[in-house]
Amino acid sequence: MLSLILGFAPSILNGVVNYLARARDAQVEMYKARYGASHETAVAAVTAYGQVASRWWFVAAGQALLLWSVAIYIAKLLVWDKVVGAFVGCVGHTAPDTCMLFSTDDVGANLAWVVSAVVLSAFGGGLADKFLKGQ
Repeated sequence: MLSLILGFAPSILNGVVNYLARARDAQVEMYKARYGASHETAVAAVTAYGQVASRWWFVAAGQALLLWSVAIYIAKLLVWDKVVGAFVGCVGHTAPDTCMLFSTDDVGANLAWVVSAVVLSAFGGGLADKFLKGQ
């Protein structure tokens, strides 16, 4: 059984390596298109970015944690409370202490600004960049 599993390991590993190589080539091409750099400069920049990202992974992890926490909150609010709750009759005005499973506390004024800022930073960065460059 172990030999059967290990027999698939090279093909799986080759698939992963090929995917990572294609992803790196795509990053190089995007860097060349965005900044008009030569191939060597783009390769060096992508490699340097990868080295920085591997050493400073905790910076990216903090941003990802913040984005995922807001995404989970919004998904719970929309999918669970509104969609699933509608199928079981727990949307709108219900009797007190019923449908407690399908109710999410209000965000509040201060936290609403935080959620808005996180969503805007996740999706608005590219739009702001295009606007400032006049494209």
